[in-house]
Amino acid sequence: MVKKTQNRHPEFISGSNKKELAKDGTKLDWIPDQVRNDKGVLSSKKWRFVLVGGFNTVLDFGLMNIFRLLMPLVAANTISTGIAMLVSFFLNKKWTFRSTGKNYLREVTLFFVFTIIGIWVIQNGFIWLIENFVPHFGLSDAVFANIAKIFASVPSLIWNYVTYNKIVFRDKQIAKAEIESQGL
Repeated sequence: MVKKTQNRHPEFISGSNKKELAKDGTKLDWIPDQVRNDKGVLSSKKWRFVLVGGFNTVLDFGLMNIFRLLMPLVAANTISTGIAMLVSFFLNKKWTFRSTGKNYLREVTLFFVFTIIGIWVIQNGFIWLIENFVPHFGLSDAVFANIAKIFASVPSLIWNYVTYNKIVFRDKQIAKAEIESQGL
């Protein structure tokens, strides 16, 4: 005899009894309606990107501040952003952009190429400019390093969102529809 279990969290079950599946076949009935439906804040790619970015920023800043005690600031930033980049790939692929693409090599390659440009070229370039050409106003090196990174994060954030959304995790069906609508 099979024992039927009761769900201990009924608020996580959608109003209907049907099993909802994601594009990749994953069951979604455990996700709260507010998150799963099209009306919730987390249904927006931009908001999910902001949340993932916020988490990665905290991780990145924390690691940078530890590593900067051991090495120059740009080297510390390179290592901290490298670790955050790895975490970012998985969070953005699976949650932010909900990519179901099976070509991991393509996605990983494009993600790392565009992210490296965003954080190791654009962000490090801005950090270097700020560190070398902006007066420190008597701020400690630690405070100034964090201020420089905050300002340098803005252009890299914009670069990353646009390239992830338009190139890396682009939905093939949407891309095909766009090409067909342009008569190509």
